[in-house]
Amino acid sequence: VLLQATSGSIDLNGDVVSGSGHITLVTNNELDTALKITTTGGSVLLQASSITMGAASEVTTSGGNIAANAISGDIALGQLNAGTGSVSIAAQGNITDANGTSLNVQSNQLTLRSEAGRIGGSDTTNGTPDVNTNAIDTQVTTLAARAAVGIYIQESDGVTIDRIDPITVQQVRFNSTQTAVASSGLEDLTTTSNGPIKLVSNAGDIVVNAGSSQPGVSTNGTGAVLLQANAGSIDLNGDVVSGSGHITVVASNELDVAGKITTTGGSVLL
Repeated sequence: VLLQATSGSIDLNGDVVSGSGHITLVTNNELDTALKITTTGGSVLLQASSITMGAASEVTTSGGNIAANAISGDIALGQLNAGTGSVSIAAQGNITDANGTSLNVQSNQLTLRSEAGRIGGSDTTNGTPDVNTNAIDTQVTTLAARAAVGIYIQESDGVTIDRIDPITVQQVRFNSTQTAVASSGLEDLTTTSNGPIKLVSNAGDIVVNAGSSQPGVSTNGTGAVLLQANAGSIDLNGDVVSGSGHITVVASNELDVAGKITTTGGSVLL
């Protein structure tokens, strides 16, 4: 399937379904999807200036890779379910949660990039310090993320922070050819403009590896760090670094530290 608006927007109020083929939705303006995009084994490419998924919107591939690219704006996430496949999400602006406490991403590998914004968001007014309904909700095996002003991720069953090689999807073309489109590889959890990093696992372990080089978790400036395993252990094989923010690493089970935990002026709670 190819839906391409060269000088307009795409608004999906009906499902888009392929048996096992690739699906490409490309526009230079906005892409809004309210319902389901489904293929069994094919890949899905969503590319637009900004992407808005409704609360009930789902992209399902049953093992095919998914790429969602907002070239100049934001991405509001419904659910991307690649099964054993991989997911790449990249935005110039913010990547936000559009479906509340439901899963946003289910996949083997996940890369998240927000060049000038944030991934997820804070939830300071809810009155419950351990709850954040604005976090990106994931069920993934391996994760890497980079943002400017903050990363907020809630993992359902344990996750490893590590190097992820480029993820490839097939772009369907008008002349019935296909072009392989690869995302850039990514490693670690990193913020670049005083942004915090908050990663909470509801069940299962958090493992931090250093990718190709240290550190494994790094915040710029005053950005704070929270790594919290509510029903598991935390294994730090990579360094955890903040410029001057506070660092909190909390596990219900064991905490093993092989790398360095560093901040300049902030406090550290293990």
